[in-house]
Amino acid sequence: MPFAQVALPLPLRHTFTYRVPDALSARIEPGVPVEVPFRGRARRGVVVEWTATSDREDALDLSAVLGPPLFDAHLLQLTRWMAEYYLAPWGEVLAAALPGGPSGMPASRGRKSAAGIEERALALPLPEPFTLTPEQRAASHALETSVRRRAFAPILLHGVTASGKTEVYLRGAAAARDTGGQTLVLVPEVALGSQLVREFRRRFRNRVGVLHSYLGIAERRRNWELARRGALDVVVGARSAVFAPLPKLRLIVVDEEHEPAYKQNEQLRYHGRDTAVRRAQMLGIAVVLGSATPSLESLANARRGKYAHLVLSRRVDRRPMPQVRIVDLRREGGTSQLSLPLRAALAERLARGEQVVLFLNRRGHSHHVQCRACGFVPRCPWCDIALTLHLVPRAWRCHYCDHDAAAAAACPACGSRLLRYSGAGTQRAERELRATVPAARLLRLDTDVARAGGTDEVLERFGSGAADVLLGTQMVAKGLDFPRVTLVGVLDADVALHLPDFRAAERTFQLLVQVSGRSGRGSRAGEVLVQTSTPEHPAIAAAVAHDDRAFVERELAERKEAGYPPHARLVTLLFSGADALEVERAATRAAEMLRQEAESAGVRVLGPAPQPLARLRGKHRWHVMLKGPRGAEVRRHAARALDWAESTERPRGVRVVADVDPVDVL
Repeated sequence: MPFAQVALPLPLRHTFTYRVPDALSARIEPGVPVEVPFRGRARRGVVVEWTATSDREDALDLSAVLGPPLFDAHLLQLTRWMAEYYLAPWGEVLAAALPGGPSGMPASRGRKSAAGIEERALALPLPEPFTLTPEQRAASHALETSVRRRAFAPILLHGVTASGKTEVYLRGAAAARDTGGQTLVLVPEVALGSQLVREFRRRFRNRVGVLHSYLGIAERRRNWELARRGALDVVVGARSAVFAPLPKLRLIVVDEEHEPAYKQNEQLRYHGRDTAVRRAQMLGIAVVLGSATPSLESLANARRGKYAHLVLSRRVDRRPMPQVRIVDLRREGGTSQLSLPLRAALAERLARGEQVVLFLNRRGHSHHVQCRACGFVPRCPWCDIALTLHLVPRAWRCHYCDHDAAAAAACPACGSRLLRYSGAGTQRAERELRATVPAARLLRLDTDVARAGGTDEVLERFGSGAADVLLGTQMVAKGLDFPRVTLVGVLDADVALHLPDFRAAERTFQLLVQVSGRSGRGSRAGEVLVQTSTPEHPAIAAAVAHDDRAFVERELAERKEAGYPPHARLVTLLFSGADALEVERAATRAAEMLRQEAESAGVRVLGPAPQPLARLRGKHRWHVMLKGPRGAEVRRHAARALDWAESTERPRGVRVVADVDPVDVL
């Protein structure tokens, strides 16, 4: 009787052995979904391997085969690599790779609705309307050559904002299609996807599919099935689209490759960009990483010769970069979100019928509320954080667990009406704008709007000229192309600059450069006003001067001195549980155990320490960081801690997970 290795979506980093009954043996192969008994209940998993013999005499019988394979050999190989590299359970990786999860996937109506569509679909490319710049022509030629060569080719496309990176992507995808292949395009956020999807559909018509979590499960599974059947030339999606089943994949594009949104920071902690590069390597195909502000890791890979480096140093049509001016908030009086220079510039653009983008990377109305009579501060009962005041609907809300409470005008503790509001967010800025510039047609775009399904509507209205001002968080900072925008205002450049995170300066620089790039993309020159209380900070000064080289050189030197990526590799071990003392004990025990052996191998063990947000969703949190020059060695020692946590000595009620290559340490 043969045996099957089954990966189950459980927080255990190994597979499980089951006997295959003779009645099911003809249907068993790697990738099929199955049902198995596990600890007295039925569980669904995926067969990842099967053998004729096994040393497990107590193996139970596999219960049922639920359908044909959901994963081919390549995707099984990719998900296994992810499980090993990110120190994650293979079953959880496989579950994350399916749109909407594994439940209902074999008999999905959405998948069935895709049957037969590949015979009816037609590829109808439209004429290519652009005359390429010399740099675009060189970049396109290099990418098209790499696609046709059919060999692993990682390419960093470093192009200033409005330099025409999308056109290079389109030419590469056309080359892939011409060779009978498919293209996968990753975007960091759903809001960025709409304009990119529109451009690809102009060129590839109905052969473009979309995969992201804002779509309904049926539509996601339909597009997943169309991709698997080869009925799509291009799939555009967010991070999880890296798992798209594309049998003829010839090119992967990672747009805005520097974005931290590519890293999933809960449950399965993987990086979509790095997984895309590994997938391209496994398939022997081209992968292009595009950005106006590449991550320091990608720049380091280009300098080492691991990535080809293509540069688009100028905007198309010889458009100038926007002029960037500093507004020093230390010289501005009052508490207004709009400085006098910004108000004047805003009025000037409105008088000329031009559009404005205002950027504030903080949602809600006020992030800090305190009673001046008794000192009361509304706090989340489940997280160690003060609640944020939201006006629509009016509530105090936690931005981590979504807990909310009624927000009255009087203090809940003493009844005083002396409440102080500070830490302005987008709702407060919107309120001030409507009072200051009542004639302006204003739209707001942040996570609250996106959750209500309003992203596409806001962008379409602004793009059609139905609004004058678009106010938003980082959702408006990159990837958007509105030719009538001639002014960008950064309301507070210091929001994330002083966080206790080694990437704080890099992210601030990237956001400022990206949001500045929304200005002057049409025939009229653009301007950017940056409001800040620290204009002398290197990240802000470099962004204002369009001097990315100066910032990169300084930041790389500081990272090298401190021993942070890209000069070192990190793994953070995260401990969480309901009992604060047990969590602390587990973190302390793991750190002591690791320190004895790891430091003799050149791996530093930092901590244990409470995380900056020490309690989240009712769970107390500690962490231990491992740092070393070689990633494999750092991961090996982190795996020891996970093995201990899964053993009979595991701490009761404490969960331990690894964050490999963390994008932040908060």
